[in-house]
Amino acid sequence: MNTEKSVRQFAAEWNAELEAKGMLLKQDPSSLPTLYEGSILDIPETPESRERIERLKQQIAELEREKQEQQRAATTDVTVEVAREVQSLLPEKPAFEEQPSATDR
Repeated sequence: MNTEKSVRQFAAEWNAELEAKGMLLKQDPSSLPTLYEGSILDIPETPESRERIERLKQQIAELEREKQEQQRAATTDVTVEVAREVQSLLPEKPAFEEQPSATDR
């Protein structure tokens, strides 16, 4: 005997319970009338909201500064490593000193 319930059974029981309590919404939510006209962006700012926005902007700026510093440090590390590799590949004496001058030929 299988005692597990399917999602549909749970939903049916839940809807039946809500309907018994008179809380079941039987219409499409998008068809409900809106309480306020306009957009959420039309809500006026408060001093607290302005302070929070300013703090968030400062945090974003600090994170961007940290990111730039990390990129700068990584670039410097790569540049130093490349310079070391190039230096190790170069001969100790310049190659042009080993060749005869153009006037000796």
